[in-house]
Amino acid sequence: MKLFSNTVLFIVLLMFATSSIVYTKTESFTGRVISVSDTTIELKKGSDELIIKINQDTKISKGKALLSIADLKICQLIKVQYSSDKELLAQKIEIIEESYCTK
Repeated sequence: MKLFSNTVLFIVLLMFATSSIVYTKTESFTGRVISVSDTTIELKKGSDELIIKINQDTKISKGKALLSIADLKICQLIKVQYSSDKELLAQKIEIIEESYCTK
């Protein structure tokens, strides 16, 4: 009987643990940078605009080279992968094309 009750308790705890796991949804967007600051980046593609938060954990790259937030410039074409649970937070940014409006 004790083995049965321990098994039931284990199953109930396992169900509770898996139901409390929070899954963050990851999405992506490709567009031109129209505004960039230390904490946000604003992108535009056609009539769609998106403001995404960035932080020190955001991975920024161009090809195989790792870059920093300072390397983000207006008019760059970028692809951003971001989590969309409570707020839009960039996880990974890839620079596809360099800026044509700044030097």
